[in-house]
Amino acid sequence: VIADISSLRNSTVYELVDRSIELSDGRPISKTNSTLAGLPAVEAISYKYPDSYTAKSMEITAINGNDMITLSYLAQPGSFDQYLPIVRHMIESFKIGS
Repeated sequence: VIADISSLRNSTVYELVDRSIELSDGRPISKTNSTLAGLPAVEAISYKYPDSYTAKSMEITAINGNDMITLSYLAQPGSFDQYLPIVRHMIESFKIGS
């Protein structure tokens, strides 16, 4: 997801991630500093409750100029860790084009 955040210029990436979790009715588990395509980022893991089931989510968010870039991974809690190494490899290979 890429969103224009020019109207939120004074917000930190942490504040934007908190707001995203709040808007999705998620329950935060952890939040850590990370990188995405060489940019400072925040990685947030939370439980989410889409449709009538529980999912575990990882979102990594970075700000590039006026754009907020978020990569999301959502899985059933029992299989979240099984696929996490693949997701991490995908995140590490993510690049932002010009």
